[in-house]
Amino acid sequence: MENAGSRSLTIDSFRGLGILLVVLGHTTGLPSWLHNFIYSFHMPAFFILSGYLFNPEKSIQSPVRQVERKFYRLIMPAWTLGLACGIPFLAMLVLNKGGIDLHVFFEKLLGTLVGYTNTQYNFESTPVWFLFALFITEVCAIACYATFRNNSIYVLYMIGVVGVIISFEVNNYTLFNCAIALTATLFFAVGITAKTVLSKKTIPVTLVGVVSAGMLFATNYITPAAISMAENFIAQPQWLLINVGGALSGTALLYLIARLVNSKALSWVGKMTLPILAFNYIVNIACHKALSNLGMASWPLTFFVQVVVLLAVAYFVSRVKLLDVLFNGKLAPTYGKRTITDS
Repeated sequence: MENAGSRSLTIDSFRGLGILLVVLGHTTGLPSWLHNFIYSFHMPAFFILSGYLFNPEKSIQSPVRQVERKFYRLIMPAWTLGLACGIPFLAMLVLNKGGIDLHVFFEKLLGTLVGYTNTQYNFESTPVWFLFALFITEVCAIACYATFRNNSIYVLYMIGVVGVIISFEVNNYTLFNCAIALTATLFFAVGITAKTVLSKKTIPVTLVGVVSAGMLFATNYITPAAISMAENFIAQPQWLLINVGGALSGTALLYLIARLVNSKALSWVGKMTLPILAFNYIVNIACHKALSNLGMASWPLTFFVQVVVLLAVAYFVSRVKLLDVLFNGKLAPTYGKRTITDS
């Protein structure tokens, strides 16, 4: 991979491909085999990428400031995007429609603000669970590097393993998705390791691509259930190593495809992942309903139409400075005259 400290066309293309897979995975009517294939690696891939982009040196030098920076980068957009998704529910409350009364509205509001992953208890903003979980994972990593320094990666792997073990017993309904974050730490640590390995060695791309594709398809053929990180489910214990291997293989394959494509258009999509992620459910519901009324509700068409709508929304957000700042996590804490910017 390219230097983690600079803006990379490949990494943004990776994000772009990843968010398109998220949209496809949430598309109404998607065949179960394709749904499982996507879910076997798409969210672990985002956590692995986040680990790759993590900067240990800044965590050692200024851990408190880094936590504050992550709060502005992840939690603030999670809240603002979630509240934006709540506008239709506020309208239904005011108009007394859709079964939304004051109790239901505030129940959904609370669930949205704490990252609840069940649509019954949020403003159809379930996908932003990722931002809450990533924030906790990043805070955990910052604390580890500030405390353990050179041994931090081992501690992170230990936390990840404990998180996976806990996931067999504990569901995902925890404040800011802390349980999911512990599980995700395993993939986050893989990303940190990947940065170290790839900075020192040249990997044979073709060989990695063939092996990764083979392992990914084998995983989907062998295991009975795919990963569902929103439900804090990695696998049943007997399938754990195979599912984790499939997630790593899928991530490697996704990166190699992004590297091959290296598209500026796809890179732009990768820069707009947050609004696409947040409005995904609402747009999917609206597009499916509209196409159903026209008798055209096939899943490929639903996917295509919602991608067009989501890209249009993302473009609008990018053109309105206030929305771009709030929705794309560009708010940053200031200390005197110095602003902490994203790495």
